[in-house]
Amino acid sequence: SSDPNFQNQPNRRETERKLIRRAFLSRPGSRIVGRDYGGMEVKISACNHQDPNMIRYIEHGDDMHRDCASLCFILPKELCTSKYGSHGKNIRFVGKNSFVFAQFYFQEPSNSAKNLWSAIKDMNLHHPEDPEKTIHQHLEDKKIRNYDAFEKHIIKVAKEFWEGMFPGYWKWRRKWIDDYHKRGYFDMLTGFRVEGVMSQYQLANYPIQGPAFHCLLWALIQVYRLWKKEGRKSLIIGQIHDELTTDEVAEEFPRNQDRKSVV
Repeated sequence: SSDPNFQNQPNRRETERKLIRRAFLSRPGSRIVGRDYGGMEVKISACNHQDPNMIRYIEHGDDMHRDCASLCFILPKELCTSKYGSHGKNIRFVGKNSFVFAQFYFQEPSNSAKNLWSAIKDMNLHHPEDPEKTIHQHLEDKKIRNYDAFEKHIIKVAKEFWEGMFPGYWKWRRKWIDDYHKRGYFDMLTGFRVEGVMSQYQLANYPIQGPAFHCLLWALIQVYRLWKKEGRKSLIIGQIHDELTTDEVAEEFPRNQDRKSVV
């Protein structure tokens, strides 16, 4: 579908999200379900650069997005998780999408700062000691009283992200760009060769999102074969980045069923 685009339904704007998603209907007695790989882009990224610090995050189940949100907004880590309720979940979400993945895909720290600053506009911290305080007000207490000061702060956080937290990733990234400039192509982990003129964003995006999508395609084939063998009436209807989208017959997948047993 192209209007609305099935791949790019709005998610962050609540009104538009609810309105547009109403246009996608399941069959009677079914429901539309999205299933994705947890942390796929982070793991594919680690397969490329093999940074030991990022591998430790993955193996130990630590939360990189929480830690980075904590650094960006100068907050205790416990306030940047879902354990703090929807407020903590939102703070983590902003850190993840406007900083961590922005850095993964070569966004300049100054641009990350603009997106972060905009995302937290009027966002309430809901701190137990001061329920009405916004994150902007909290940053003012930390001597970050305007956007210019915040941008300088985020530039420092980005430097710490690359040189302190993930220096192996930083080294791989520079070599990846240099090798492409010398050869005019690169090979993804899944064996596909990509060549031609590419932007810096594409150079960062392809080696991560390409193999992640190939993993999804592999899963799509396995699920299709399994459901066909079992005679299920549920259908695969599409994919959104690293998410498998299905029209599932309710009786085939009770809501209290362990999701891990589906595939």
